Amino acid sequence: MNSVVGTWFSFSQDADCLAHSVESARSSFAGIKIAICDDGRSPVAPSDIRKIDPDHYERSDVPRRKNLRGCDAVCMILDFQERMLNKYGCEQSLKIDCDTAVFSDRWVSHAAPFNGFEQLTPPYALGCCRSMSAEAVSSVLSSFLSRYQDPNHNLCEDQTITYHALLLYGPRCNIHPQVPRRAVGWDYRNSEKPDFVFSADVVSFGNRHTMPRNLSGSQRRKLAAQTMLGFMRIRQ
Repeated sequence: MNSVVGTWFSFSQDADCLAHSVESARSSFAGIKIAICDDGRSPVAPSDIRKIDPDHYERSDVPRRKNLRGCDAVCMILDFQERMLNKYGCEQSLKIDCDTAVFSDRWVSHAAPFNGFEQLTPPYALGCCRSMSAEAVSSVLSSFLSRYQDPNHNLCEDQTITYHALLLYGPRCNIHPQVPRRAVGWDYRNSEKPDFVFSADVVSFGNRHTMPRNLSGSQRRKLAAQTMLGFMRIRQ
């Protein structure tokens, strides 16, 4: 049985970061299955997807409201995770942001229904990296559907899913505290990085709050991808 399937939710400008993120997950989780749900309205180029060579790739036209917000986006994420768990017979589903690299599987307890991290504030704001059991994914989706019906509600997807996991499982959830910092966002303003950056299990590189303000969205993603790749080579 494959124990873990990783899921990513991408759009056209994510190509380089997505490739690096998938590479990091393959290095950290033996036998991980790779599943990508791409934005049907603005997808990653087919040539870039072929280079990544995922086990599963599909496109979705569900509105993402620029950052996977809203009831439809939450349902899309959980439904995709549930279908991939069933397809590959996995026990855990990871949801990893495209600008996030995973350097270890130590943060995942397979006994916990939900694994995640306390959110950090700038300059170390963290992207999403969480793991849920097959049971938790199905239960959280059911819990969410029973409470939210307004498609115009501008929900934050990761906070909403975490809230429902805590509502259902409480202290059984494995939420890593801010200290010691096992997950951290990259601070672009400071060239000298603290030691915990080099030992963290998870590092996010899309921390726009610390990037130069004059960069466009595509330039920020290019900077994130370049920094991500360079740091991954250091950590290897």
